[in-house]
Amino acid sequence: PERIDGHVPHAVITFVGKIIATKIQKKADQYVGFLDYLITKKGENGNIIFAHILNKSIKNNPLFFLPYIEKTLFSLEEQKTCNLIINKVFYPLFTKNPEQYLDTIIGWLKKDDEILTESVDNILKKFIKSRPDMIKQIFGKLENLWLYASPQISKLNVHFLKKIYDVDRDFYHSIFANYKNTRNPTFAHILCDAIVCHSDEIQIM
Repeated sequence: PERIDGHVPHAVITFVGKIIATKIQKKADQYVGFLDYLITKKGENGNIIFAHILNKSIKNNPLFFLPYIEKTLFSLEEQKTCNLIINKVFYPLFTKNPEQYLDTIIGWLKKDDEILTESVDNILKKFIKSRPDMIKQIFGKLENLWLYASPQISKLNVHFLKKIYDVDRDFYHSIFANYKNTRNPTFAHILCDAIVCHSDEIQIM
């Protein structure tokens, strides 16, 4: 293809990725070596093609490809690549069946990988904008991580609480009311960093 400033246009890479994905999606488990090559050796273009292939393949065979994706995610060293895979490959799966895949996310967070945690942070905030009915369930899972929260997990929880305020302010205030007597320094740190307004519940803390 014609290059622009020495680079293949993004639209061309996307087109190629979709074509390859269509060709091999039903038997992509036979092409793991090729997928590994794309994600480890071919840079940004390879990452894009990889994401398009897995976007289709994981729907056909999640039992095989979810562990494969998990292994790939924990090996990544660039935030941009992790964001791409999470958004293009995992997020569609999660939005279709959040109850099933929420525990997968929590399992990832427990491993405290900085890059993956930031990607998860982004999709959870995006998700509850369209599914406010899931806020309480997701918060309950994240809340269970507070006791031994690392700085990265604390940061994610702060961001999630702030997004709760944007989507469901009544529930946001109820969280502070529930913790008004807490003396746990980690809990207090998360809650204080998540303050975005004034209320009686917050004032008591």
